[in-house]
Amino acid sequence: MKYSKFIILIIILTLLVLSACTAQYGKIATQTGTSVTIGELAQTFDQFHVFYGSRDGVRPSALIFDPKNNDTQLQADAWVRVTDSQMFAKVLQQIETIERDCQVREILSPDGRSFGLIYSPVRVHVTVRGVAPDTLSVSRLPLPVSPR
Repeated sequence: MKYSKFIILIIILTLLVLSACTAQYGKIATQTGTSVTIGELAQTFDQFHVFYGSRDGVRPSALIFDPKNNDTQLQADAWVRVTDSQMFAKVLQQIETIERDCQVREILSPDGRSFGLIYSPVRVHVTVRGVAPDTLSVSRLPLPVSPR
């Protein structure tokens, strides 16, 4: 009986620690409400701070869209800023040529607020971490998995 109480206490403490550690992480989720397409984002490129990320360090694999006129910010330290529409068109073409199953999805804070959008392959996991109430950090893209 004494051991079962101890095991229950350990389980409860473990769950509390895990929930405290994951509380600061946001997520990438399917868009809610009216969905935005990559074509619509391309047409409104100038309304966003746009960054691209690479999984292999050479070719672009994903795009982040951080709205300019809002009170939130995405930190994309390992990502490259897209500076103009010509660069955007080239990066988008490379992504659509190389990657499959890309979708526009929402970047959400730990409390569920929308901070921006990401265009990436569905199978690619991107870590989003809250660093301040109005700032999320978006991790670098994981390396591609080589077939065995």
